[in-house]
Amino acid sequence: MRNWLLLAVVAAALGTAAPGSAGAAWDAKQLKALRGAATSLRAAVLTVERDLKGKAFSAVAIVGEAAVTYVVKIDTGDKALMAQVDAKTGKITESGTAAGESLAKIKEFAKLKGSLLAAMKAAESTGKGKSFQAVYKRAGNKDLFEIDIASRDDVEKDVVVDAASGKIRKVEEKTPDPSAQGVAGTAAAGAAAATTTP
Repeated sequence: MRNWLLLAVVAAALGTAAPGSAGAAWDAKQLKALRGAATSLRAAVLTVERDLKGKAFSAVAIVGEAAVTYVVKIDTGDKALMAQVDAKTGKITESGTAAGESLAKIKEFAKLKGSLLAAMKAAESTGKGKSFQAVYKRAGNKDLFEIDIASRDDVEKDVVVDAASGKIRKVEEKTPDPSAQGVAGTAAAGAAAATTTP
């Protein structure tokens, strides 16, 4: 139970200081661990959607010392659930209510015809790698999926997909700060080269 609470706190805080969040970069060792996981984040999302009968709006990989774990949040129509998936076995290890989710955000998400899974597939094809973080965001009047990719050459790529059309809107490559190599859980400033599609 303590592990589940820790994962919930980490998943909730992900937008601020974890590697892979905006303004931070993962190091090559972490990206390699993500790419080498027996189960992909996309497969974990599929499992959670199928087993808990909902539509995913957020998924994140957490790289520990010995293992990779995924946390997937879904909308079931009447509530938001969160599930933890073991990347080695591909099985849900724990699940429960996703506390702290915006009801308005979930209602907007429920109206979408596009899916996080389809956006992840498009982003993985564009970024030439595996997704390790995927979230639904509403920016102004636009619905977007922001997807982080661990590319085949151990480079982090951030891909933005228009949730309505499924079109790639932006691809940004992040280069990790050399002084932050190997430091999990620490924000590392990343230099970025961006490509934007209108």
